[in-house]
Amino acid sequence: MMDKDQVYGRQEEDNKIKGHVDALFRDIKASVNKWRRNSGDRNPPLVGEIDQDLFKLCGQVLPCLNHFDELQSYLESVDPKKSWRMFYRGLLAAIVTNRTFRSVTLEKTSGHDFSLGKADHEAAIGFLELELMKLGNLANLNNWRALTLSLFEARGRDPPLWSRDAVHQMANYALGVLCRWLSPSDPREMMDDLVRIFKHAVLASTLMRTQRASWTLWFPEHVQMDPYTMREADQEEEEEEEERREQDGGVEAHGMASKPERSVRIVATPVLFKRGNADGELFDLPPAVMKKAEVKCVDAVPRRRRRTSSESRSIQKDSPRSSKGKSSLSRSMTESKSGDSRKPGFSFFGKKQ
Repeated sequence: MMDKDQVYGRQEEDNKIKGHVDALFRDIKASVNKWRRNSGDRNPPLVGEIDQDLFKLCGQVLPCLNHFDELQSYLESVDPKKSWRMFYRGLLAAIVTNRTFRSVTLEKTSGHDFSLGKADHEAAIGFLELELMKLGNLANLNNWRALTLSLFEARGRDPPLWSRDAVHQMANYALGVLCRWLSPSDPREMMDDLVRIFKHAVLASTLMRTQRASWTLWFPEHVQMDPYTMREADQEEEEEEEERREQDGGVEAHGMASKPERSVRIVATPVLFKRGNADGELFDLPPAVMKKAEVKCVDAVPRRRRRTSSESRSIQKDSPRSSKGKSSLSRSMTESKSGDSRKPGFSFFGKKQ
């Protein structure tokens, strides 16, 4: 009898896959910090016109930003230097996630399977994957995907030719986006850094897609802080303390439940989800969060208590009143409100959890 790894390809430990993703986003962070230093740590105005792609990209990173002309004041209202760096990290992380990591649901798809070697191969596999997804048997679907992609997987250290061409195209696109604000002293060095980052991303994406479990990277789509899928920047110690409290059964009294509502101001990295396991089982369970998104938050604007009729009558007519209505920080979340609030508001395969 053949070993499962011979049939489906090598099934890696969770820590190895998570380690590849961690290393990728550490590289992005270190590179952005270097580019900022080489640019004199300045915050120049946006260069060039705003197109739809850039608008959507910034929307992923700055979920509470209403207008582009407010971007500088938005970033510089709280800790400007750190906010700009997180913004650049988020831009590059969003480009890498959207274009490199293949994520497929019935609702939307993104990324590419560069290990297939040819664009027409990717189109054929993508069509079959969507059709099989509609049948609803997630275990069989992921077994099929792992087997199929492992047969196409490049065995060499470098990606196939199509991947190498695509890597340079994506790196050039990212360079164009970032240089709308940054002014690197050596653009060629910055391009080399981007090529290295995208090569790493292609290899990490290929590893994730050849697993029988379903691994997915998503940028959060809601503006309210969710401790289950997000962590605030530089809060590792607090997170570890919360985990200890949870193990001790004290979260309700002392942990996340007692925190005030927070609104997400900047998203620097995506969430890493895993569904199922290396044996092709447990797909009936909701996705598990393997790595939280790194975000910067502010306190949410509290909702005003509705006045009673007697209180309203007592207010003088010339009292100042706001004409703007609800704050942009309290826009409604786009995730599902049904079920356990700790679960992600989407499914890898169409049905909301």
